[in-house]
Amino acid sequence: MNIRIPSIPRHLRMITIVGVLLTIEIIVVILFIAPSINEIAALQGAVDARMRDLETRYARGAQLNKLKTTYEKHAPMLSTWEQRFIKESDVLNLITELETLAGRANVTKTIAFGQASPSVRAPEGTKPFPLDLSIDGPFPNVLQYLRSIERLPLFYTIEQWSFIEKTPLTDIGLTNQQKGHVLVRLTGTLWQKK
Repeated sequence: MNIRIPSIPRHLRMITIVGVLLTIEIIVVILFIAPSINEIAALQGAVDARMRDLETRYARGAQLNKLKTTYEKHAPMLSTWEQRFIKESDVLNLITELETLAGRANVTKTIAFGQASPSVRAPEGTKPFPLDLSIDGPFPNVLQYLRSIERLPLFYTIEQWSFIEKTPLTDIGLTNQQKGHVLVRLTGTLWQKK
Protein backbone atom coordinates (compact mmCIF):
# COMPACT_ATOMS: atom_id res chain seq x y z
CA MET A 1 0.00 0.00 0.00
CA ASN A 2 1.52 3.01 -1.24
CA ILE A 3 0.03 6.27 -0.19
CA ARG A 4 0.69 9.05 -2.48
CA ILE A 5 0.91 12.51 -1.09
CA PRO A 6 -0.06 15.09 -3.54
CA SER A 7 2.69 17.49 -4.38
CA ILE A 8 2.36 21.03 -3.01
CA PRO A 9 3.50 23.80 -5.22
CA ARG A 10 6.72 25.44 -4.22
CA HIS A 11 5.33 28.89 -3.52
CA LEU A 12 2.70 27.41 -1.18
CA ARG A 13 5.39 25.47 0.67
CA MET A 14 7.36 28.67 1.17
CA ILE A 15 4.33 30.56 2.42
CA THR A 16 3.52 27.71 4.82
CA ILE A 17 7.09 27.59 6.15
CA VAL A 18 7.18 31.39 6.60
CA GLY A 19 3.75 31.27 8.30
CA VAL A 20 4.86 28.51 10.70
CA LEU A 21 8.10 30.40 11.51
CA LEU A 22 6.20 33.67 12.12
CA THR A 23 3.76 31.84 14.38
CA ILE A 24 6.67 30.33 16.37
CA GLU A 25 8.31 33.78 16.66
CA ILE A 26 5.08 35.37 17.87
CA ILE A 27 4.67 32.61 20.48
CA VAL A 28 8.29 33.05 21.65
CA VAL A 29 7.84 36.85 21.88
CA ILE A 30 4.58 36.51 23.81
CA LEU A 31 5.79 33.78 26.18
CA PHE A 32 9.41 34.80 26.80
CA ILE A 33 10.51 38.19 25.49
CA ALA A 34 7.54 40.39 26.56
CA PRO A 35 7.67 39.25 30.23
CA SER A 36 11.44 39.76 30.22
CA ILE A 37 11.02 43.32 28.92
CA ASN A 38 8.51 44.05 31.72
CA GLU A 39 10.92 42.60 34.32
CA ILE A 40 13.79 44.69 32.91
CA ALA A 41 11.66 47.86 33.12
CA ALA A 42 10.72 47.02 36.74
CA LEU A 43 14.39 46.38 37.58
CA GLN A 44 15.39 49.68 35.95
CA GLY A 45 12.82 51.51 38.13
CA ALA A 46 14.15 49.75 41.26
CA VAL A 47 17.76 50.60 40.32
CA ASP A 48 16.82 54.26 39.74
CA ALA A 49 15.03 54.43 43.11
CA ARG A 50 18.01 52.82 44.87
CA MET A 51 20.39 55.24 43.13
CA ARG A 52 18.35 58.25 44.31
CA ASP A 53 18.29 56.80 47.85
CA LEU A 54 22.07 56.31 47.81
CA GLU A 55 22.63 59.86 46.51
CA THR A 56 20.47 61.20 49.37
CA ARG A 57 22.36 59.07 51.90
CA TYR A 58 25.68 60.21 50.46
CA ALA A 59 24.65 63.87 50.76
CA ARG A 60 23.56 63.30 54.38
CA GLY A 61 26.79 61.47 55.11
CA ALA A 62 28.84 64.29 53.62
CA GLN A 63 26.87 66.78 55.73
CA LEU A 64 27.44 64.68 58.84
CA ASN A 65 31.18 64.45 58.11
CA LYS A 66 31.33 68.22 57.66
CA LEU A 67 29.48 68.72 60.96
CA LYS A 68 31.82 66.25 62.70
CA THR A 69 34.88 68.05 61.33
CA THR A 70 33.50 71.42 62.45
CA TYR A 71 32.72 70.03 65.91
CA GLU A 72 36.20 68.51 66.25
CA LYS A 73 37.71 71.83 65.17
CA HIS A 74 35.72 73.81 67.76
CA ALA A 75 35.58 71.23 70.59
CA PRO A 76 38.67 72.60 72.37
CA MET A 77 36.98 76.01 72.51
CA LEU A 78 33.86 74.66 74.23
CA SER A 79 35.49 74.62 77.64
CA THR A 80 36.54 78.25 77.14
CA TRP A 81 32.98 79.05 76.08
CA GLU A 82 31.59 77.30 79.17
CA GLN A 83 33.86 79.38 81.40
CA ARG A 84 32.41 82.61 80.01
CA PHE A 85 29.05 81.93 81.67
CA ILE A 86 28.97 83.48 85.09
CA LYS A 87 27.89 81.44 88.10
CA GLU A 88 25.34 82.97 90.44
CA SER A 89 27.85 82.71 93.29
CA ASP A 90 30.38 84.76 91.27
CA VAL A 91 28.19 87.85 90.75
CA LEU A 92 29.69 89.60 93.78
CA ASN A 93 33.21 88.85 92.49
CA LEU A 94 32.23 90.31 89.11
CA ILE A 95 30.90 93.52 90.69
CA THR A 96 34.12 93.81 92.71
CA GLU A 97 36.16 93.32 89.52
CA LEU A 98 34.12 96.00 87.71
CA GLU A 99 34.75 98.36 90.66
CA THR A 100 38.48 97.65 90.56
CA LEU A 101 38.67 98.24 86.79
CA ALA A 102 36.72 101.51 87.16
CA GLY A 103 39.19 102.69 89.82
CA ARG A 104 42.16 101.84 87.60
CA ALA A 105 40.62 103.68 84.64
CA ASN A 106 39.61 106.64 86.83
CA VAL A 107 35.94 106.57 85.73
CA THR A 108 32.65 106.56 87.59
CA LYS A 109 30.41 103.61 86.94
CA THR A 110 26.91 102.68 87.98
CA ILE A 111 25.58 99.12 87.91
CA ALA A 112 21.87 98.32 87.82
CA PHE A 113 20.22 94.94 87.65
CA GLY A 114 17.21 94.93 85.35
CA GLN A 115 14.50 92.62 84.13
CA ALA A 116 15.19 90.02 81.45
CA SER A 117 14.03 91.19 78.05
CA PRO A 118 11.26 88.95 76.67
CA SER A 119 12.93 89.09 73.24
CA VAL A 120 16.10 87.46 74.60
CA ARG A 121 16.02 83.67 74.33
CA ALA A 122 18.34 81.92 76.74
CA PRO A 123 20.51 79.16 75.30
CA GLU A 124 19.77 75.74 76.75
CA GLY A 125 21.23 75.25 80.21
CA THR A 126 21.60 79.00 80.87
CA LYS A 127 19.57 81.82 82.32
CA PRO A 128 19.83 85.55 81.62
CA PHE A 129 21.22 87.97 84.21
CA PRO A 130 20.26 91.51 83.08
CA LEU A 131 22.97 94.05 83.82
CA ASP A 132 22.92 97.77 82.97
CA LEU A 133 26.19 99.63 83.15
CA SER A 134 26.78 103.41 82.99
CA ILE A 135 30.35 104.71 82.67
CA ASP A 136 31.13 108.41 83.18
CA GLY A 137 34.52 110.04 82.67
CA PRO A 138 37.04 111.39 80.19
CA PHE A 139 36.81 109.68 76.83
CA PRO A 140 40.26 107.97 76.90
CA ASN A 141 39.53 106.63 80.40
CA VAL A 142 36.08 105.34 79.40
CA LEU A 143 37.67 103.66 76.39
CA GLN A 144 40.30 102.05 78.64
CA TYR A 145 37.53 100.79 80.96
CA LEU A 146 35.53 99.33 78.07
CA ARG A 147 38.64 97.54 76.80
CA SER A 148 39.20 96.12 80.29
CA ILE A 149 35.61 94.81 80.38
CA GLU A 150 36.06 93.31 76.94
CA ARG A 151 39.06 91.31 78.18
CA LEU A 152 37.08 89.78 81.06
CA PRO A 153 36.29 86.10 80.54
CA LEU A 154 32.52 86.49 80.48
CA PHE A 155 29.68 86.40 78.01
CA TYR A 156 27.88 89.78 78.00
CA THR A 157 25.50 90.57 75.17
CA ILE A 158 24.75 94.26 74.66
CA GLU A 159 21.19 94.88 73.57
CA GLN A 160 21.25 98.68 73.69
CA TRP A 161 23.90 101.33 74.15
CA SER A 162 24.15 105.08 74.16
CA PHE A 163 27.05 107.49 73.97
CA ILE A 164 26.60 111.00 75.31
CA GLU A 165 29.26 113.69 74.93
CA LYS A 166 29.02 115.79 78.10
CA THR A 167 31.79 118.28 77.19
CA PRO A 168 33.24 118.58 73.69
CA LEU A 169 36.98 118.35 73.07
CA THR A 170 36.96 121.83 71.56
CA ASP A 171 35.47 123.79 74.50
CA ILE A 172 37.68 126.78 75.24
CA GLY A 173 38.27 127.49 78.89
CA LEU A 174 38.24 123.84 79.98
CA THR A 175 41.31 122.01 81.19
CA ASN A 176 42.53 118.98 79.24
CA GLN A 177 41.15 116.77 82.02
CA GLN A 178 37.67 118.30 81.61
CA LYS A 179 37.60 118.10 77.79
CA GLY A 180 36.02 115.14 76.11
CA HIS A 181 33.92 114.05 79.09
CA VAL A 182 31.48 111.31 78.02
CA LEU A 183 28.76 109.08 79.44
CA VAL A 184 28.32 105.59 78.01
CA ARG A 185 25.29 103.45 78.91
CA LEU A 186 25.20 99.73 78.15
CA THR A 187 22.08 97.65 78.58
CA GLY A 188 22.74 93.96 78.24
CA THR A 189 22.63 90.48 79.62
CA LEU A 190 25.21 88.33 81.36
CA TRP A 191 24.57 84.64 80.96
CA GLN A 192 24.60 82.25 83.89
CA LYS A 193 24.93 78.48 83.92
CA LYS A 194 21.92 76.82 85.54
